[in-house]
Amino acid sequence: MAVRAERELLQHELERILQIVSNNDYRNTEFDEIPKIHLKVMGGSVWARVWVWALVIIQVGAQKTMFATWSPSSCLSTVTAPQTTYSASSTIQCAALGKLKGAQKYIYNGSNTCTLVGEGLVTATSGQRTFFSFPSRQQVATGKPTYGSPYLSGTPWVSSLAVDGVIDDNSMYHSDIYLVYPWWVVDLAANFTITEIQIFSRTDCCSARLHNVEVRVGGSLLTTGNFSSYVLFSTYLGPYAAADQLLSCPSAAGVTGRYVSIQRVTAENDMLQLVEVYIYATTP
Repeated sequence: MAVRAERELLQHELERILQIVSNNDYRNTEFDEIPKIHLKVMGGSVWARVWVWALVIIQVGAQKTMFATWSPSSCLSTVTAPQTTYSASSTIQCAALGKLKGAQKYIYNGSNTCTLVGEGLVTATSGQRTFFSFPSRQQVATGKPTYGSPYLSGTPWVSSLAVDGVIDDNSMYHSDIYLVYPWWVVDLAANFTITEIQIFSRTDCCSARLHNVEVRVGGSLLTTGNFSSYVLFSTYLGPYAAADQLLSCPSAAGVTGRYVSIQRVTAENDMLQLVEVYIYATTP
């Protein structure tokens, strides 16, 4: 009975969304039945933002559909989060399974395999949303100009080491002691639509110093430590542990900007330690 109920719910959700986005005249479609839907036509693609539970992306003519929720997300470890594999015939089925099972992330490999990361962790009260990892993107942070709070005196741990392409605890940005809100910024040198930011922190010592972090994206350079004008991209409560290794901070719809900031936002003396930061994006 439980399996049948899940199938019926899945079918109902898919039929409801597909009925909306398959209408030939998108601009005249009535959306009163599902509140808070916004539609924008962009060239040959139609982007329908369904704020209730999903962002639906349809490329007209390509017969390619991807579902992901719309919201600033929480960063999660790609190592310690539980993963479950299911059989699915399309990305749309994998997305619906991700929502149905309350997963943090879903990945469809194109060959009937749907992987759910953090199944059961997304609930009505968790404040988290399921997201999709976009395959067509580039890593744009390595080697770009960086800025940050003063680095630890007597060490070579300057801000640029967080984008030097080296994942090593001896090559990191390390803020100085006694800084209340340490921060770090990278200039991507152009505007990009950013879909995921990955963070490696220190694992040889003091890993728990990374916690209560905000990741933001902006269009102008700020070096004052106040990034409230930037768009909130993702948050990380932490604390980080060595076993977490890579943190994935996603944005389902993407956020467009040139500058990315990472800052601890609680008033205490823990230093900010960034071994490496990868930023995945597409050209807007």
